[in-house]
Amino acid sequence: NLKTFPNPASDILTISFTNEGVSNNTLELYDMQGRLVKELYSGKIAGEFSESYSVSDLSPGIYILNIQNEKGFKQERIIVQ
Repeated sequence: NLKTFPNPASDILTISFTNEGVSNNTLELYDMQGRLVKELYSGKIAGEFSESYSVSDLSPGIYILNIQNEKGFKQERIIVQ
């Protein structure tokens, strides 16, 4: 139940999801060439997660949000304008 909004984003991107149990998570943004451009979060998440991040420092384009923990990963395409 990953939600990212607004998408496209120009200033602030909000990421929210529910983590079942407690696990170490990393949230990272990659460009379309696979380069890490921003590490958004690294640490334990239990239950509901909702945070807002500035994307105003990123060049306009398409990015991949990668959320990873011990159970696997999810990816979402993010558009910055």
